[in-house]
Amino acid sequence: MQDFAAQFADGRLNIANKRAQTLNTFSGFLSSHPQVLALIYIEKDKTSLTVKRQEGYVVEVNDTRTTEDRRDFALNLAFDKRRPFWGDPLWVPAANGAVLTHLAPVWRGDDFLGVVLAPVSLSRISAFLKTLEGEDDLSAFILHNRDRVLAHPRLDEATLPTTTSPTENALPTLDNVPEPAFRLLKG
Repeated sequence: MQDFAAQFADGRLNIANKRAQTLNTFSGFLSSHPQVLALIYIEKDKTSLTVKRQEGYVVEVNDTRTTEDRRDFALNLAFDKRRPFWGDPLWVPAANGAVLTHLAPVWRGDDFLGVVLAPVSLSRISAFLKTLEGEDDLSAFILHNRDRVLAHPRLDEATLPTTTSPTENALPTLDNVPEPAFRLLKG
C-alpha cells in the first residue's frame, strides 16, 4: 500500500486525470492478491475509487450513503497516524467474516491528500494456512495480542463473534478455536 500511496503522492496515479490507469493498476494488484478483498483510494475531499472482486471479476464499485461514515473514519485515522498501519479487525457482513484493513496515508510534503486502503479477508488467510497444512504438512496460526486468533487452518470450525461497531474485537479468542497448542499459551 505504501507504493500506491507514493504513486498518488507524486501523481503517477490520479483518479481525476488518470482514472483508467489507476483502475488497471488496482485491478492487476487484486488479480494477484486473492486475500485482498478490495483496493480503495479516498481523497481528502472524499472523492474515492473502489475496486473489488465480485463473482470472480475485478470491478469498480460506486460509493453508497453507507460508505460515507467509513470514508470519514478512514480519512481521520490516516491523518492522525501519518504513516501506514493496520486497523483493528472488523466483522464485515458482506465478507461474512473478520477483515483486517491496511491503511496508507498519502502525503505530499505537509499536504494530506488522502488514504489507500486494502481490506484483507482473514478467512482467506486461514484457507491458505489450511492448504499449507495439507500440502506441506505444516501447521501454522497467527495470533493478535496473544489472546485472539487472527488466522488458523481450522478457523472455519471456530465460533466467530459478530460485531456491530469498530470498537468491538471481531476475532475469536483462543477458547473459540480447536487448537491444542493454545492451552500452552494460556498457562
